[in-house]
Amino acid sequence: MEAAEHRCPRRAENPMADRTFKGPDRWDERDGVRRCSYCGSMHPEDLFLAIADRVELGPTDKNYKVYVHLPNPKAGQIVQIGSESGPAYNVVTGEPNKPDLSLWERFRGRYDRKIMGKASATLHAKFYFQHFDDDQQMRFINLLNVKAVNIGFPGHFYRLPFFIQASKAERSE
Repeated sequence: MEAAEHRCPRRAENPMADRTFKGPDRWDERDGVRRCSYCGSMHPEDLFLAIADRVELGPTDKNYKVYVHLPNPKAGQIVQIGSESGPAYNVVTGEPNKPDLSLWERFRGRYDRKIMGKASATLHAKFYFQHFDDDQQMRFINLLNVKAVNIGFPGHFYRLPFFIQASKAERSE
């Protein structure tokens, strides 16, 4: 099993990254998907598993990322879909900002509440191509060449990933 710690390759794009986000970076699991703690990208091997399962990849106008539309194992379950928070009292009038403040919220002077709802059928993840090593780039290119990648509408990338160059025939089309 790969070590959980790594250095996110996207840190190099932000000169302040090491000052504001202390490393090392980790592969944290969220919603059943391993994600980079720095940039939120899926793990490269999880992307390849999704491709093998014919999961739809959503093209973007960026040459460095792709959206991955994964089936949600919690589809239809009640989950936290958001939150709301704020001061418990209006600073001008002193009146409560919520009619149902709890004793704890009144004491703290602040409310923090979860918003619950049904989980959608699809998890929307992203993959940053900077997370590929050279071998994974070639593996991805080979899968594209044999049309093993399910790319959503319009069926092709708007811009090819930065490590791919179109053939002369494709450029003339």
